[in-house]
Amino acid sequence: TYIFVGFIIAAFLFYLVQAFKINRLYKKIEQANAQDAPMDYLTGRRFDKIKDLYKRSININTNTGLKTNIPSSNFFSEFNVCKASFINLRTLDSASGTLVGLGLLGTFLGLTLGINGFDSSTAENIKSSINGLLGGMGTAFMTSLAGMFLSMLYTSCDKYWRYKLSKHLYDLTEKLDSAYYIDDVEYITQRNHQTMMGLTNTFTELISTQTNR
Repeated sequence: TYIFVGFIIAAFLFYLVQAFKINRLYKKIEQANAQDAPMDYLTGRRFDKIKDLYKRSININTNTGLKTNIPSSNFFSEFNVCKASFINLRTLDSASGTLVGLGLLGTFLGLTLGINGFDSSTAENIKSSINGLLGGMGTAFMTSLAGMFLSMLYTSCDKYWRYKLSKHLYDLTEKLDSAYYIDDVEYITQRNHQTMMGLTNTFTELISTQTNR
């Protein structure tokens, strides 16, 4: 019983350590949000690729400087930042089910061991076999309780850290979009305005040339 419960606890600690990386990640993004230039704060090899891809998309000349018509959330998404930080979200998503599954495995193992040792040939053997069956049932219930409890505990921590990560990523992308994003309608409007200004200047120069002659 204790060996199998210890195995479940070891699996729980493994998943919890992996999920704790999200805690460190969201705190880093939270600190970046507090800066005037958040992308400059997100330094290091982990974020360089995401930052480079985003900066390349900022290539549209407008009246207020370079802009992009791609939302920053396409780059700074939960999946992308976790992947850059070597956090496997698929593994973490399977953690809760794995812990419950290990608990159920211990349940069936305990019941199987108890039933296999049951001897009904004599009254004395039945009496001793019942003790073994009760011991197997104890293993079954103990592992199930351990698996379900640790699964709920892990899920609570994981959901809290992911909520914090999503919140601070949202704040980051909102800050970047307010500085660099331009939607297609505004972009087309500005292009048409620039085209009209160019044509106006051309006509003005032509009229000026003709007048001078």
